[in-house]
Amino acid sequence: METQKLSVFGLGISCGIVWAFAVLFLGLVQMMWGPWPGITNLIAEGYMGFAPTVGGSLIGALWGFVDAFIGGALVAWLYNMFAK
Repeated sequence: METQKLSVFGLGISCGIVWAFAVLFLGLVQMMWGPWPGITNLIAEGYMGFAPTVGGSLIGALWGFVDAFIGGALVAWLYNMFAK
């Protein structure tokens, strides 16, 4: 019985889109209702340029997309390599 393979590009794009929207949403919510220092600092440490502003949220979403794309693609690649 052969194991199904994952699409490396497909999982990377899917993870990237979902995480980019999450970071964008979080930044815009913080902009409207005030920043949450713990979460803002945590995301800003990983994504240079992130801030609870429209521009900072877009920059964070771009970094988030790249980060999650690489992570999702790596997971799919590793799965395909070990699932025989």
